[in-house]
Amino acid sequence: MNPNRAKRFNFRTVWISDVHLGTADSKVDELLFFLDNMNCENLFLVGDIIDFEYMGQSKKGQWNTKHTQVIGKIASLSKAGINVYYILGNHDSILNGSIQTLKLWFNVHNRFEYHTKSQKRILVCHGDEFEPVHAKKLLKKIGSLGYKLLLCLDRVTNFFRAIVKLPYWSPCNALKNKLSSVKKYISDYEKAVIVGAKREGFDGVICGHIHSANRIYEEGFVYLNCGDWVEQCSAVVEQKNGQLKIIKLSEIKTSIHEEILFA
Repeated sequence: MNPNRAKRFNFRTVWISDVHLGTADSKVDELLFFLDNMNCENLFLVGDIIDFEYMGQSKKGQWNTKHTQVIGKIASLSKAGINVYYILGNHDSILNGSIQTLKLWFNVHNRFEYHTKSQKRILVCHGDEFEPVHAKKLLKKIGSLGYKLLLCLDRVTNFFRAIVKLPYWSPCNALKNKLSSVKKYISDYEKAVIVGAKREGFDGVICGHIHSANRIYEEGFVYLNCGDWVEQCSAVVEQKNGQLKIIKLSEIKTSIHEEILFA
């Protein structure tokens, strides 16, 4: 790579969520690739970056040197002058007890009011606070063993796709999009977040939590979900011109291959 073009993507702000470091399904190589190829003024970590809940349930967890590299990379971005904001999620809420330590590296918040280039007031939160009670029960019912099996299918599928040089694809995400119960859960969640953020007077909301990247625009209000770095490898970005959009790893790699760069 030409060192003069090391930072191919230049954004005003980047939001990533649900990395779930400490689990086998965290796409650390893909995230490191993204962080190495982008530059921004602000970086928001929108919850569940480290999965302390999983590591607390597992005797060993799945933490390795690549996971440490992600934290080191983010810390280096902070030292380089990028404003890094850590928004606590439901899987890393245990960090509440370590906030003073975290504040040495990041700006730590439960939620944050962000102003876009056009001065729109955007609520940044993980999003679990808006999750309907019945949706939480459904998520627990379908989420544990079944979800882990689907993620295992993801790993096996992409192991063989990599051998034949096919791009990353998530059968887990594809199957979720076909299940009516999951689609209803996602729809209920999105509606609850939109209603809640509107009630508080915001012009939009950026969140995570449900591992489902999406953009909804209605009556001047914008909902953006970051997706995740477990299945979708996606992020929300504000471009230099102020446009908010969702980008995915496949789009990033295609742009690099074709030399089509985001401004």
